[in-house]
Order: sequence, then structure tokens, then C-alpha cells
Amino acid sequence: MTSTASGKNVHVHTVGASGKAQGSTLVSGPGTFTAWKELPGGLTGTVDVTATSR
Repeated sequence: MTSTASGKNVHVHTVGASGKAQGSTLVSGPGTFTAWKELPGGLTGTVDVTATSR
């Protein structure tokens, strides 16, 4: 699992049981997470992820 800050939000990424990278965002205003979604690109067999801010 990895995370990165962007503005006032925190983006969290992890590898699901199926080996697919997934992401969620902690929205700072209400302090809630968005639903987990598979990251675009259809990566499978992923074993590790790293998040960076631009």
C-alpha cells in the first residue's frame, strides 16, 4: 500500500487479492474515503505499487 497527498486530499493505492492495482481518495473536507476503484490500464499480476505527486 502507498499514498500521496494532492492539495488537501490523500490518494491511497494498493494491490487487491486479484493482483490488480486499486485506488481510493481520502477527501479532507468530510474526512471520508471514496469507493475503491481499479486503476486504468488493466494491470494484473501486480505485486507492489508506489504513488508519487506531480
